[in-house]
Order: sequence, then C-alpha cells, then structure tokens
Amino acid sequence: MDSRKGAESKLIRRPGISHRAGADLEPLEAALQQAEKLLQERDTQLRAYYQNTPLPTYTWQRQGDVLILTDYNRAALEFTGGAVVNSIGKKAHELYRDTPEVLEALNQCLTERVTLKRELQYRLASTDSSKCLSVSYIFIPPDSVIVQTEDLTERTRIETALEASEQRFWATFDQAAVGITHTDVNGRWQFVNQKHCEILGYTREELLTLQLEDISHPDDLERDRQYTAQLLAGEISSFSMEKRYIRKDEAQIWANLTVSLVRDVVGNPQYLVGIIEDITPRILAKAELQAMCAQVRELNANLEHQVQEHTAQIQQASQFEAVLKRITDAVRDSLDEAQILQTAVRELGLALNASRCDTGLYDLEQGTSTICYEYSPCAPSSIGRVVWMRDFPAVYPQLLQGQYLQLCEIVPNPVRPDQTFLILVCPMSDHHGVVGDLWLFRHPKQGFRELEIRLMQQVANQCAIAIRQARLYQAAQVQVVELKKVNQLKDDFLDTVSHELRTPIANMKMAIKMLQIASSDEQRQRYLQILQTECNREADLINELLDLQRLEAGAELLELEPLHLQQWLPPVVAPFQERATSREQCLQVRVAPDLPVLPTNPSSLERIVAELLNNACKYTPPGGTITVSVAPKPNTLGLRPYSAKVVELKVVNSSMDIPASELVHIFEKFYRIPSSDPWKQGGTGLGLALVKRLVEQIGGQIRAKSQANETSFTVELPCVS
Repeated sequence: MDSRKGAESKLIRRPGISHRAGADLEPLEAALQQAEKLLQERDTQLRAYYQNTPLPTYTWQRQGDVLILTDYNRAALEFTGGAVVNSIGKKAHELYRDTPEVLEALNQCLTERVTLKRELQYRLASTDSSKCLSVSYIFIPPDSVIVQTEDLTERTRIETALEASEQRFWATFDQAAVGITHTDVNGRWQFVNQKHCEILGYTREELLTLQLEDISHPDDLERDRQYTAQLLAGEISSFSMEKRYIRKDEAQIWANLTVSLVRDVVGNPQYLVGIIEDITPRILAKAELQAMCAQVRELNANLEHQVQEHTAQIQQASQFEAVLKRITDAVRDSLDEAQILQTAVRELGLALNASRCDTGLYDLEQGTSTICYEYSPCAPSSIGRVVWMRDFPAVYPQLLQGQYLQLCEIVPNPVRPDQTFLILVCPMSDHHGVVGDLWLFRHPKQGFRELEIRLMQQVANQCAIAIRQARLYQAAQVQVVELKKVNQLKDDFLDTVSHELRTPIANMKMAIKMLQIASSDEQRQRYLQILQTECNREADLINELLDLQRLEAGAELLELEPLHLQQWLPPVVAPFQERATSREQCLQVRVAPDLPVLPTNPSSLERIVAELLNNACKYTPPGGTITVSVAPKPNTLGLRPYSAKVVELKVVNSSMDIPASELVHIFEKFYRIPSSDPWKQGGTGLGLALVKRLVEQIGGQIRAKSQANETSFTVELPCVS
C-alpha cells in the first residue's frame, strides 16, 4: 500500500504524464478483454468439439513423474460402457499394465512432443471383447496428451473377408488346368493365369506387353478377329475355335480357344474372357495315327521286299555273330595284344568287305594316335604312322567321348591319293576310358548299315578289353618284379631294425653285468644311468617304429581342425627354451601377424614341431641360434586341397653344412649324419622319417637345405581356400 501511495503521489506531482498513461492503457485493456472473451468462446467451442466428437477421446496429464487420466468425452463413456468413470484420476501404468505398447506411446508422445498414431488389438474389460483400434496420441503443451481411438474392428473384418475372397478367386484363377485370360476390347491382355504362361512359354510380365497378333499364327489371325468383331457387335454371345499359337521358343502349338464377353450394367463391353486348352498332343496323336495308317499301307504294299531284306539281315547278323565269336575267342584264349588286334582288323575287314581296316593306339599324354595293326589287301601299308589329334579337331574330341563317326573324304588322302573312301571310326573304350580306335574304309557308294555299325562297335569293345587284359598282365608281371624288390627291401629293413633293437639291449645287458661287479657307488650310479638311457632309447625306437608303421599303413584317418598358429605355436615351443638356454643356444620364434586359419591335426603338427626342434637342439653347438618362423606364402607347389596361399613353417639352426650326398638320405629310416652330434645325445634314426610321414598325412610337403653353416627344414601346409 505504501508503495502504491508513493506512486500516486508521483502521479499527482506530474499530472501531464498520468493523464497520458491512462489514455494509453484504455485501448490495451479493451483489447485484453476482447481477447479473453475470444479465448472463452474458443475454449467453449473446443470443449463442445471434445465432448461431441464421435471418436472416444481421453485426456492425460503429467503430475510429477506419472500420467493421470483427467478427462474423457461422451463417446469414450459409451465405448467403455461407463467403465471409464472409474478410471478418472488413475495412473497410466495401473490401467495399462497388460498393454505396455500404450504406455510406451504415451511416454514417447509426451517426451518427444510429437503426434503418434498406432494400431493395436485391445480387449475391453467392460464387454470382454477384442477390438482392433487406431489410436492417435496428440501432445498438448505443456504436459498433457489427448488420446483418440477409432474402432477399426468391423472395417478390418470386412477387409479380411474381401482379401480372403480375392485370394480364393486368384488361387482358382492361377491354379486352373486351362489357360485363362482377361483382355481389353483392343486385344491387350489385362490378366493371364500361370497355365496360360506355361502353354505359351512366356512369363506373366512378358505376356502383358504383347498383343494377339504377336503370338497367333498368321493363318489363324483373321478368323480370330472376325469372331471377336461379331462378339463385340453383339451378334454372338461367345465363340470357340481351334487355332495355332507361336510359343516364345518359336514352336507351334494347337489350342482350343473359347471366348466370351463381359459387359457392364448398361451393356457396354468391359473385357473378354478367354479359355485356352492345349490340344497339341491330340493333334499330334491324330497326325501320328494318320502317318501310321499310311505306313501300314506302305508296309503292306512292300511286305515281300521287306521279308527278303529281313532275311538278308538275319543271314548277315549270323555271319557277324560268327565273326564276333572268333574275335571273342581270341580275346579269351590269348593275352597277346598284337595277335588279338591283328585278328580283329583282318576278320572285320573280310566280314564287311572293306578296302582297308586298321587300328590306332592312343598316347593321351602326347596327344597322338599310332597306327599299329591293319588289314590292307590293296593299299600301301600305314603301320607306324603317327597322327596328331590336334590336327583333326572334328574327329578325336568325339572319339574321346566314346562316340563313333562316319566320314567322307573330300580331299584325297595323302597316304592313298588315288582313292577316296567312306570311313567308319569307332573308339576302343571301356569304363576306364578310350585306349584307341578302329578305322574301316569303304567305297563311297556302299555306305554303312546299322547292323554293320553295331558289329564294329562290339569288335571295338572286345579290342578294348583285350588291350586292358594284356596291359594288366604286363603290369602284373612288373608288379611281380616289384614285389621281389619290396621283399628284398623288407628283409633289409628287418635286418636293420633287428640290429637297432639289439644294440640298446646289448648295452643294457653289459650295464647290468657291470652293476653286479661294480665296487663303488659312483660306478653303480654311472651304470644305472647307462641302463636308463638305453632303456629309454629302446622304448623310443619301438614307439617310433609303431608310429611309422601306422602312418605307412594309412590305418588312421586324421580329423582336421581350424588352427590359429599365432596362439598355438608359442606354448609348443616353450619347453625347448630351457633346454636351449642350458646349452647356451639362442631359440627365437617369429610368427607373421597375417597368418590365415590352418586346417590341420593339432596333435600331428605338435609332433612335427617337437621332432624338428629336438633335432635342432641336438645338432646346434653352444652359441648357435635356432629360429622357428611361420609365415604365409603363395602356393607354388600345388598343395591339395588347393588354395592361393600356404603356411610355411621353418626351423633353422646353426650347424656344420651337411654334404649334398648325405642330405638326400636325411629322411630315410635309421639314417644318421656322421660326426654331427656335438652333444653326443644319440637317437633312434627314425625321427625325420616319422616327420616326413606326418607332414604328408596332413597334406603338406617338407624339404631340407644346408648351406652357409645353417640347416633348415621347411614345412608347407595348405590353408583355408
């Protein structure tokens, strides 16, 4: 009050200013009153709209951290059957505990200050019925959300029923056993079913871009157009005709076409419905029947001639059977390739009245065919002539596929320039492949009949069998010689093994005998050490012999696992660090960071690494260096399974150079490099032989190299393709 009096006193002291301020405030107050009135009217209108809108509407207001239902309209009251009255003042998470999507939408609308629209299935507790609702969430500043719901249940039911009806229609349309089309009055397709596409060989999309004349046979097109014109003019209600269509693959088919016209309610043409049935099999059967009838008439007319010809064929078949039997007997009774093939070409040439018959044997590696045997009563001999297959690209590729050929010489043959022949060529093949060919030369006017071709094919098959048998016999003889060599090697191996096994036993016997007469603890300890060393040597020898025998027999199938060498290798090398340190050796490990995954057997690979490191420690003098390195490299050795890269595992140690004459024997059993063991550690002589077998078993290769006072063993293993 005091401040107001002070202000009034100031206004009294300055009457001019007071009068001017009052005059300025009057329009403002009038505008303010007008705005308040307008706001009240708008509020009344909005309230009326809110209450009278046909959509159930609810008002939510944030109070603290929760949303409270504060208002609803009459439509909401009717929609919920009055149950909404009991929800006023309740929290959203209490009312929508079972519908988290509503809570999520309310919070999103309020948080992001946006309008959202969602569809959901909602069960009304008041009526215990499920409703499909479209729900709109409208943000009202500063902290309210208006929710409007629209019942889509009936619309959804109708849409579902319409969709099901349409699906049934299109299923019937598309699965019909005949072609069905809808075309406009201009002859352009609107719809076609799958059977229609199959009949014409087009896709649905391709057909919809075509017109009637694009696929109709020209001779049937005009008649089709006349019928269609009559149909559109109302002169006929439908028509049927047999006509030809041109498929996409340009094949002609026959079809029975039935067309009717669909009109609208006022009688205007809307579209044409066509039913197309493929009657090509019936037309072809009819044509075939007519042809068969004509053939029967012709056969009856020429029956006597056919009987004579058939009798001649039977006689020739009997003659050919006798020829084939003689050749078969020769194959059965002899393993002499030359005798059998010479018999075959002579018998075949005589039986078929040939000017010449010869056989060529293939060298597929060289790509050549060499004429080895012939029947040539009049022409000069061609035995020994070598033919390069690449010079006859129209002949040998088909022969190598097991197909016979009939040829006619256009240019005179350089071997027989005075004659031209009709030639029949048959490959000599069995289930192993093609080993050669038979050539039969005749006068061009004679030709070759089917029976003669079949005889030559049978003879060629018998010749192939004879060649295989003869070569198998020769191979068996070679194997007999090889087996004798193997038996000798086996005897030598057993002698070596016997010697290697006896040596530790003899040393153990000597150590036991010396133990019995030893007079001091020091001597007994030394002999016990010898006994232990020789016992271990004997056990190692036996174990490595067994492992080597198992690998050579291939009795064990290894399971390959993906291996990451970056993590796997260091623990395998670690046990050898202590040994290297005790011998004043430097052991280094180098692993490339970009190693691919290696499919291998971890146990076998660990044995390989251990044997190579053990070997390196044994032959490296004090102060020497041992290096284990792993890196990827290109696959230049063609390792299988083929991959672009291989993993190279390399063990290099300082040592005296191994002479080349000794290096070639380094992977042999019981081989030891003379005077190269500075630690006098000894060994079984089987370690590197075992390593080589293990490397081969896991699909790799190993090689040794010795130069510049370094010895290296390199293992290459295929990685993942």
